[in-house]
Amino acid sequence: MCHCTPEIRTPCCGKFDCHPKDGKRQPFQIRMMEEKLDIHGNMVKLRKFIESDKFNDVSEREKPLLKKQLEGMEMYYGALNHRVYFHTVGKWPDED
Repeated sequence: MCHCTPEIRTPCCGKFDCHPKDGKRQPFQIRMMEEKLDIHGNMVKLRKFIESDKFNDVSEREKPLLKKQLEGMEMYYGALNHRVYFHTVGKWPDED
């Protein structure tokens, strides 16, 4: 459920049609938001696995690779998050 209001826009609420600047989302914006949600889900699963006892069964050579994979996913997610914000709000997150 979306908790956005006209005064407070939540660009990451998960609703693809929430508060678009021009009243309509472009196909690339929808794909970008779907990718962001997919990456987030995969990050949660991988982080949960790394923190679980099952991670101990992974070879010592693969453990650091899984951690690097998670770091890469977090960087990618961050970039997507900034782009989604820009295309939802109309300015970059660090602009006042």
